[in-house]
Amino acid sequence: MFASALLLPLAAAATAFAAPTRLSTSESPSYCGRSFGPGAGNLAYNITLGALNTTGPVNYTDPGVPVVLSSVGSSGAGGVSSAALTTATSSGVLASAFSLINGSLIPDGVAGGMSAVNRNVSSGGMLGFAYAADPSQLPAAPEVYCTVADTDPAGGYFWPVMMVNGKSDFSLCPAANNVTTVVFEATSDNDGAYDYDNCYGIRLQQLYQQ
Repeated sequence: MFASALLLPLAAAATAFAAPTRLSTSESPSYCGRSFGPGAGNLAYNITLGALNTTGPVNYTDPGVPVVLSSVGSSGAGGVSSAALTTATSSGVLASAFSLINGSLIPDGVAGGMSAVNRNVSSGGMLGFAYAADPSQLPAAPEVYCTVADTDPAGGYFWPVMMVNGKSDFSLCPAANNVTTVVFEATSDNDGAYDYDNCYGIRLQQLYQQ
């Protein structure tokens, strides 16, 4: 663990979002891991993401704190660098909009004209991405993401929830270099990548830009 990292105060998103367009649906998208019925979606353009705290008062106002793409690593082979989903208060923000395309979460309008794709997601890991100036250097984007909307006619959550491999076990965790990152199935066994003791559970929600 790195020396006690404190979560920055995070205000709930105040932006008014346009009404959602209809998601494409499938009875059993393979990248969702199991059937979620007609609420499952695999295609949504020009979306933003929000992290709604499910465990306490911080960021508890729907739709939660904005989630963006931020740089978390230096350039490697082929000029490919690492990025991850973080809160908007983190340093090195690269993009704030995404498109969900057949199970891949593709960042839109990446800073500096860069291109980016999602990486595979492992239990206990951040939601990682690769970005580069030359898109031909990027790996293929794994089809691991989907969304599931609440179709209960009696009411429920307004915004669809993001899924990875059919699960929605996400947390916000403070990490090094002024970054608060989204983690999938957070664990204390993370080689110091983030401060598990200060993680809290979130509902990662699919929102829409105006």
